Amino acid sequence: AGRMPNLHNLMKSGCYGYLDTFGRMHSPVIWTTIATSAPVDLHGITDFFKHDPQKKEKRTLFKSYDRQVPAIWNMFNQMGRKVGVINWLLTYAPERVNGYMISHMREDPAVYPVELEGLLTDILSQIKESESDPNSLETTTDMGQFHLVRAPEEAIKDLRRIGAVAPRFMREFPVDLTMVYEDATDGIQHTTWQYREPHRFDSEAWDYDVADIQRYGNAIDEAWEEFDEVLGVLLSELGPNGIVMVVSDHGFMPREAPSVYIDINALLHDMGYLEFNDDGSVDFSRTAVYWSTRDITNSFTDLSVNLDRKTDLSTAKLSDLDGDVHQATANLMQLKINGGKPLFDYVT
Repeated sequence: AGRMPNLHNLMKSGCYGYLDTFGRMHSPVIWTTIATSAPVDLHGITDFFKHDPQKKEKRTLFKSYDRQVPAIWNMFNQMGRKVGVINWLLTYAPERVNGYMISHMREDPAVYPVELEGLLTDILSQIKESESDPNSLETTTDMGQFHLVRAPEEAIKDLRRIGAVAPRFMREFPVDLTMVYEDATDGIQHTTWQYREPHRFDSEAWDYDVADIQRYGNAIDEAWEEFDEVLGVLLSELGPNGIVMVVSDHGFMPREAPSVYIDINALLHDMGYLEFNDDGSVDFSRTAVYWSTRDITNSFTDLSVNLDRKTDLSTAKLSDLDGDVHQATANLMQLKINGGKPLFDYVT
């Protein structure tokens, strides 16, 4: 059965195939589609973050109540069935379901019903104690408040938390539908493929230490082996008569050329649309257009027209605002990179 016997046995005893990802290959969009069967223009979850016009540059995570269509767990409840949802993306705050829901455990998780908070806290505290062992994996990288891509050590810890929490809840609270989400394998492939196949990457362009090849060269393989162990535990809790589906939102391959991210606010400043304060924040009294999503990892980005620069909004003409948008759109589309290719595929 090789190094992933549990997944191998599932494939051998059932059926499998390839899924095509269409539209935006962006996890919050796709996983919400998987949970609802609705495309992004219907379910409304367009990203990890949403822009609050009242808070200018501040971003907030999409919440469960931002979803505009029912999810499969809502449908099961309507049929009188019980559900258990564990670690699914953008499920904070947990919904009132017939069963239980544990929000994404990467940050401080919440659970419904609240009476189960003690059990969840107890399980996670035991995991944290084991992680503090000096022989356990180290945490080496902090990549921001909400870690879209985590250090390999942190990603493995996420997977082990799921491996501890999910079977315990499945055992103590039987339901008709259990949904468990994990993204450790995704995160590790994002951050360590250059160490697995260093001959395919330019070490100078990627700016990595050759010594890390020895440390992280097997990280992807080990992550998938650990995933398979967790899968085996979950299968043992399910029993022989359950129906199992293992689904991914996209595939993976090495990206040999490093990604180049653009500070859109700096670009808008160079174009004359935006001014900064001395501390680097946006000076909205002198800014016409600004970057509202502030997510450098996304190939799609949102810009906002700064209405506050109009001293009297009641007299601001809609045609003036339309003119701002049309002019900015035209100027952005005129930007070119090496070879004369447009910097942006489209601006709408």
